[in-house]
Amino acid sequence: MGRFDGILLCSDIDGTLTYNGKFDEVFEKNKSAIQYFTDNGGKFTLITGRYKSFITKNNLTSVINAPAGIFNGAAVYDYKNDGLISLTRINHTLCELISVSDKMKEYIVRINPVIDMYTADTDTADELVKEDTLQRHPIKVIYVFDTPEHAVEFEKYLSEADEFSDCFVSRSWYVGVEIQNAAATKGHAARRIKKLTGAHTLITIGDFENDIPMLKLADIGAAVGSAPENVKAAADIVVRPCRDGAVSDIIRRIEKSLCRHSTVTL
Repeated sequence: MGRFDGILLCSDIDGTLTYNGKFDEVFEKNKSAIQYFTDNGGKFTLITGRYKSFITKNNLTSVINAPAGIFNGAAVYDYKNDGLISLTRINHTLCELISVSDKMKEYIVRINPVIDMYTADTDTADELVKEDTLQRHPIKVIYVFDTPEHAVEFEKYLSEADEFSDCFVSRSWYVGVEIQNAAATKGHAARRIKKLTGAHTLITIGDFENDIPMLKLADIGAAVGSAPENVKAAADIVVRPCRDGAVSDIIRRIEKSLCRHSTVTL
């Protein structure tokens, strides 16, 4: 038996596992710690807003040993067996989700609807917003604004709109607002993966507002030290900033706790 048996660690990618989107020394430091964690019985995976192919293109399948959450948790994918486990779409049509942004269209740089999980990283917004797709139900929609202030204003407006009460709205970076089904967030994906792996302890780590559901629904939620204050407030603990190896730090803390206790208490 390994010292990390029964523990599932779910991590965001951008701003958590990697710094500034680069697979550099920060990633390598985290990768080394993850290898130690999984070699000793732990389950590690990613829950990200990224597309299905991003994980394979960047060889991130080499660091995970459990199904992953993609599209902010709207889908759970088994990379080992190359199979989709779950996919939840928004209950509203793309037409509705584009129309709702009309009041702020002068501040929107672009809208990226995600319709097909297998082609999402190659489709462009122009190709997707055609008449035959406007009545389809997207997996998620990304609204990119010119300033953080306009993004916050739109996030608040959409979150408070009664007709979209069945949606979860969050910023995934300072000028990016994303909408998805409220029943399929990163938190829901993490809980599903916990059940699939049979883990007794779910630990999550993230750095931005779209990570808040998985910080709250975990047994232990960890915010990266460089995260905004509202993300830190949603977490149980705050670890090192991303550039100092946040994922390696949480693994170090888990091991230190297990040296003192029979269960993880961070």
